[in-house]
Amino acid sequence: MALVSGLSLDPEAAIGVTKKLPPKWIEGIDEIQYDITRIRQKMKDLALLHDKHMNRPTLDDSTEEEHAIEITTQEITQVRSPTRVPIPETQNGPFYLI
Repeated sequence: MALVSGLSLDPEAAIGVTKKLPPKWIEGIDEIQYDITRIRQKMKDLALLHDKHMNRPTLDDSTEEEHAIEITTQEITQVRSPTRVPIPETQNGPFYLI
């Protein structure tokens, strides 16, 4: 275990050369990008549901369509909620990726 953070233990590396480690929040980037992709797809689905609901030939109340709109909206808002990722504090204070 190195006493100096980021010190390279590679025997082929030059002595005293350090490798800068990435910030801890970088580890969550793939998950966040996946969530953004899911949100974009759900928003497209929601737009199609709204369009279908607003452009139906009759003005009858369609509880199935309204229910589908509500469910899709909830799915969008819950994508990041269970896994809210804190970002380390900066000089401006703590931040959260929602």
